[in-house]
Amino acid sequence: MKFRYVAFGAALYALSGCVNPTEEVGLLDFTDITPPSPVIKINPNMRSVEFIIDTSRSMNEKVDGTRKIDSARASLRVILDMYDEHNDRFRNIQAGLLSYSGGQVVETVPFGDFDHAALAGSLDGLKPSGNTPLGTSLAHAESILNRSHGGRYVVALTDGKNTDRINPGSLLGKINEINASTGDAPTNIYIIAFNTDASFQGLVDQGATLYHAADALKLTEILKQVTGEILPEAIGPDAF
Repeated sequence: MKFRYVAFGAALYALSGCVNPTEEVGLLDFTDITPPSPVIKINPNMRSVEFIIDTSRSMNEKVDGTRKIDSARASLRVILDMYDEHNDRFRNIQAGLLSYSGGQVVETVPFGDFDHAALAGSLDGLKPSGNTPLGTSLAHAESILNRSHGGRYVVALTDGKNTDRINPGSLLGKINEINASTGDAPTNIYIIAFNTDASFQGLVDQGATLYHAADALKLTEILKQVTGEILPEAIGPDAF
């Protein structure tokens, strides 16, 4: 599978709203986090979901004898099956997956119509390395979702604090400001903090939803809960 690496210039670091990427390995052609003009009309019956999976080196650490990355893969497979069941019924999901490699953001599965085989098949290829560019990955997710047609969601699974120069909370504040001023649809961000005491208060202050999962069992439970919030028809009362 060909990965796409994302590099951002100083403009976004200053949170001016602009991103100046350096093209590598077929990088998507985008220039900023502002929506197109006119903004894209949202179909309330559709869901547009960008997954961000932390594959920094700390995901090699073990919790209860199992590497974090292996627990993440298992939990993600559970919810991807739920998404697949929902999409078989309603055909209303778009999705993509971002991860990290050596501290860079990688578009592991390009955003598009929900593809269970591509998303589930990509999980074994996730190899922990480098740091945690959470801010940069959130910026990339926003740029992608700005051009989507469904209700917009980011589901970010991470085990540590942001390590790049883009402050995630300040970035989300800028995204909220831009969306409000342009009349664009909001982006709903879920942060799943896996076995970490890192603070994500800046994101919470800007409206992100934060869940903490101490172990693999709780991780699966929370991801299923989030899936139920995004796709309320996907789970029944006995899903947990």
